[in-house]
Amino acid sequence: MTYSEIKKDVKEKLSEERYKHVLGTVEMAERLAKMYDVSPKKAKLAALLHDIAKEYTKYERDLFCKLNDLKMADYEKRSDKIVHSFLGAEVAKLDYKITDEQILDAIRYHTTGRPNMTTLEKIIYVSDFIEPNRDSERYIEKVQIARGIVEHDLTKTVAYILHETLLYIPPKDLYKLTKEAYEFYKNELE
Repeated sequence: MTYSEIKKDVKEKLSEERYKHVLGTVEMAERLAKMYDVSPKKAKLAALLHDIAKEYTKYERDLFCKLNDLKMADYEKRSDKIVHSFLGAEVAKLDYKITDEQILDAIRYHTTGRPNMTTLEKIIYVSDFIEPNRDSERYIEKVQIARGIVEHDLTKTVAYILHETLLYIPPKDLYKLTKEAYEFYKNELE
């Protein structure tokens, strides 16, 4: 499928609000890719598909896994906030025939982060957080701070977002990779 065909399909599958967020993420990812010397084409495609499974119901998730013989690990089932990124990578691979592991990993870890992310992974992680439509009162101050940091340092932006995520998520819901990613980047920046 071409990028235009995928974009049309994504628009049909997502709610208007989610699609608006996706387009904002695509815009930001393309800009950051140019700033940080990553393929804008890869960044746009990963951003376009990053939330492809976000609005799946539990039934749709289970059916997709059953039809494609996927075994979702217990940690992926634990939280609806997390599962869409792991499942989204599988949807990108199986439904859209994306074979580039860099793009798939950028989709897979856009919610949790992970230690030692590639630049593309960092770009999608950050773009999801700071895209132009992310303007709710709850997040706007943190988003504005992250937007300022990213102009100078992508890795510091990742560390900042991870830190804010750890403050926001209750310990019982905290995802292991997010904590590991924060420790990794905190140590890297010290």
